[in-house]
Amino acid sequence: MNHNHVENTENTKKFHLNPWLTGLVLFFVCVFIANGVMIILGMETFNGVTTANHYEKGLAFNETLQQRQKQKNLGLSVDMPNPGLISGVTGLVRMTLRDRTGQPITGVIVHGSLYRNVQEGTDQPVVMQEREPGLYEAQVKPPLPGHWELRLALDSAMGPVFYNLPLEVMDNPKGA
Repeated sequence: MNHNHVENTENTKKFHLNPWLTGLVLFFVCVFIANGVMIILGMETFNGVTTANHYEKGLAFNETLQQRQKQKNLGLSVDMPNPGLISGVTGLVRMTLRDRTGQPITGVIVHGSLYRNVQEGTDQPVVMQEREPGLYEAQVKPPLPGHWELRLALDSAMGPVFYNLPLEVMDNPKGA
């Protein structure tokens, strides 16, 4: 009789999942799904913009700080009112240059680029012309709304001076 009882209990045993093993497997499944989602999102949203020569720029960081201090010691003041730029529409950017005493600085060659660091291929060259003593202007047409930067190099008798001026470009309500 004992023998039949053991046989019956073996036949009636049902398959049961071990909760620890199930939890461990589900944990790794969730990790793989999360990693897959992050890889897909990363590949879809990366626009390819990177800093060129980043290693060399990092090594030259102290020289960059010295250049900024040298520029600060020149006493130049740059006044650039918000130009109210709209995407897809040509707008005017104006900059006033003054020396330490407040006198306009003339004869400066101002060139650079309208730069957007989140999307490659939208940068535009900018050359500013002197319209009156110390007042420099350029026309730009940013193709997209958002945060832009006007990166300017000033070639003058004092040597090269560099400025990065932030600009906000509004969305065109007409959809230009």
